[in-house]
Amino acid sequence: MNMSTEALAETSVISATETEMQQMSRTVAQRGLVADQVITVDQITAQHYTETDARNNTEKSVAHARYKRTFDITFILVTHMIFLPVWLSLWILIPIAIWITDRGKIFYTQERLGQGGKPFKMIKFRTMVLNAEAQTGAIWAREADDRQTRVGKILRITRLDEIPQVINIIKGDMSLVGPRPERPELALKFQSECDRFSSRLRVKPGIAGLAQVRGEYSTKPRNKLRYDNIYIQNMSTTLDIKLIFLSVWVVFKGLLKR
Repeated sequence: MNMSTEALAETSVISATETEMQQMSRTVAQRGLVADQVITVDQITAQHYTETDARNNTEKSVAHARYKRTFDITFILVTHMIFLPVWLSLWILIPIAIWITDRGKIFYTQERLGQGGKPFKMIKFRTMVLNAEAQTGAIWAREADDRQTRVGKILRITRLDEIPQVINIIKGDMSLVGPRPERPELALKFQSECDRFSSRLRVKPGIAGLAQVRGEYSTKPRNKLRYDNIYIQNMSTTLDIKLIFLSVWVVFKGLLKR
């Protein structure tokens, strides 16, 4: 697909998505919610998601979502069998490197919002110093974050810190491809800035995704939401495979630039 055709296709999807967004905005206005209103996680997940997004889900989106579980488990099993020596090396060497750095915890769990706003504990290899948010509280991670450990910087650049999320996928909390799961505190903040941000909770969050491929650490939540909605409206096995390989390419491209 050339760039002009791709642009036309994306414009078409965005146009279709905007109709849904307008319906959501009208519902929010009718309920009296405004951008600067202080709201709770329950309001986001119970009021805004359940009554608005769930009602606006199309049968097409639901049908496409059914392939997810089978695709995720099959992909994980096949890649682990094919690249078993590589996976074993990563699962052994990374924990050792993290522990040697500061004798701290290997894994880091953090509450995130899953499909329908259901909280779950997302697992990652720890990349930051112990008690990194003791002084700052919950903040969005930056690309160049001085709280990262030496090993953590390498894991972040290569995205290897995401490997333990395979456990979240097996448990059913996440999918290989989908919107990145946000922390409840940050979701509240983004919701106040973009009143349709919770529309991305229609599907399971993922490791790879269109927003991850097209966006950057500094990409604004509103723009990430745009990419997430484009993906949700066009979910398919083919698209998921493309985004997984594109995600790998983005990592390699980033490494080459350094």
